[in-house]
Amino acid sequence: MSTIGMVFGSLGLAALIIAFVLYIRQRSFLGKAQMARGVVTSLRATRDLEGPDMYAPVVEFLTPSGQKTTHQSNLYSSPSNYKIGDQVEVLYEPAKPSNAQIKSWKLSYVPTLIVCGLGVIFALIAAFMFLAPE
Repeated sequence: MSTIGMVFGSLGLAALIIAFVLYIRQRSFLGKAQMARGVVTSLRATRDLEGPDMYAPVVEFLTPSGQKTTHQSNLYSSPSNYKIGDQVEVLYEPAKPSNAQIKSWKLSYVPTLIVCGLGVIFALIAAFMFLAPE
């Protein structure tokens, strides 16, 4: 196998391992998370060099003990998927309410699927390079 094929194979394997770790961490979080109702209080904007502004919701929620917690989502979108005042379900870790996320399939599994997809693509490129006659 060529050096380039080995690089693609290594990148593919690394991406698949990272995807597996992300999946296990997410499953662990979901296993112990509690749910609370939250309200979108603001939208944090960021700008790509060439693209439009992207927005991530900032959510406030109360734990059952009455602790007010603010969480900023890591998922930016344009246009925003949320409006100020929207009510959302928030999953949070009871021992550490700052470890929270908006209850959403996208937030739960899309990062894992993207990394896994890249791993599969790199692994397939490496396999084709390995099987191709030189």
